[in-house]
Amino acid sequence: PDIVLLDLTRSPAAGAEVARSLRADRRTRATIIIGLGMPASRAGRKDAAATGVDLCLPSATPSAALLAGMRHLSGAARVRAK
Repeated sequence: PDIVLLDLTRSPAAGAEVARSLRADRRTRATIIIGLGMPASRAGRKDAAATGVDLCLPSATPSAALLAGMRHLSGAARVRAK
């Protein structure tokens, strides 16, 4: 997949494991991973980055902001795939 949206509101630990698995697999290493429901704090973003999540957003993120984040990250995914 090009983009994965992980709903982390119920089980952040399970979402982190999914992100790690995607990053470990050469077929999905360049996939954009957006964590929904992750803490937007600096510590939350640091924890998310350590698991491979590209962007942390609150679960109630407006769709326009979600699309803007996806567009912004799409170039990064292409670079990472090379």
